[in-house]
Amino acid sequence: MTRVLYYLLTGSCLLWLQLAFQYRFGHQGIQIDFIMLGVFYLALRMGSLPAEIFGFILGLFVDASWMGVLGLRALLYASEGFFVGLVQRDVDTSKLWTQIMGSFVIGLVMYSFQTLLLRLMTDTTITWYAFAMKVFLTTLVAPVFFWGFHFWTKSWGIINRDGMS
Repeated sequence: MTRVLYYLLTGSCLLWLQLAFQYRFGHQGIQIDFIMLGVFYLALRMGSLPAEIFGFILGLFVDASWMGVLGLRALLYASEGFFVGLVQRDVDTSKLWTQIMGSFVIGLVMYSFQTLLLRLMTDTTITWYAFAMKVFLTTLVAPVFFWGFHFWTKSWGIINRDGMS
């Protein structure tokens, strides 16, 4: 039951943070993908299945709130959870370099696919400036986000698949 409450509250907080930040700063070109970072953290700590389900559900909520292509972000976040979860055992999440480079690579891949799919499905173009700023700002925030997320997870007493908190 504790794990269910943890996922519900974590998802609600991430969704609120993402939507509030987009509402406040999105029109100024400042975009940070907190949900991508949350799914990245969960995939590295808990494995691919919880992160995949978590990313899919939050992606559907994000898609529904922005009235875009329904299921696009759900597909991207679920794919991120799956693929990052596959390399979970080979990566040390406490290293700053892992957090920065991992979020940079994941951001590049996710936003490239998002831009390509949006271009194919809706004829929407995303400027290179917006693309680069989103990747850069998300990467810049990643270490602070990981630190806070680790504190949040540890306060719930949630342990990962290896039995470590």
